[in-house]
Amino acid sequence: MVMGRAIRISIVLLGLLVSACASVPQQGYNKNANANVRRIAVHSPGFPEKAEVRTLGSVGSAFGLVGALVEEGRFAAARSEFAKTMEKGQLDPRQFFVEELTRQMQDAGFEVLPVATAPAEEKRTKWLAKPASADGADAHLDVFVPFYGYYAAGPTTEYRPTLQLRARLTAPGGAKVLFEDQIVYNTLGVGTKAITIEPDDRFRFKDQDALNAGPQVSTDGLREAIRASVRQLVEQIT
Repeated sequence: MVMGRAIRISIVLLGLLVSACASVPQQGYNKNANANVRRIAVHSPGFPEKAEVRTLGSVGSAFGLVGALVEEGRFAAARSEFAKTMEKGQLDPRQFFVEELTRQMQDAGFEVLPVATAPAEEKRTKWLAKPASADGADAHLDVFVPFYGYYAAGPTTEYRPTLQLRARLTAPGGAKVLFEDQIVYNTLGVGTKAITIEPDDRFRFKDQDALNAGPQVSTDGLREAIRASVRQLVEQIT
């Protein structure tokens, strides 16, 4: 039972790494061919319930499955503690993401048509199986965030704000992909073919105590990660 759980945890940890550095389908946006795309149906994004606080290449991971299980317990505790910090910093990351995406798209000249998704879809880490229709939309934008939070590249390195998002813009009906790519804020030194953003140097924390000691600063770090990632996404289609 414990062994099986440890295996699943190891797979999850590996998945986080692979998803950050793997090559995913990419479709550049042809701005000239799609000059008529001005009204975009923006579907509610998939967003994890809690931010992660993780150390990649941690000491425990070197001790096999048992070590992975111990480390996952530590990560779970760190995740719960940081959730309290986010409450103190008054950050609802999913809501902030939606507000920032809407604002930046409108500033870029798009008309945003918000499309709600089923509650079960709000935590998704994959594309919507069948995006809901939206009358009058020139295109549909589907976005999900596989992970976000604070990551350290190793046991002796600082925690930095980290976020990955994947975005796909399709023509009505979903058959034709107009744009698809992933954006990674803070690559943790891992090579990737994604669109990458270096994290803001103002947000560095030597350990978890420092991360949780200043709720406003640490949540501002995530706000900036979201803001910069959304900015890069909007720039791709304008």
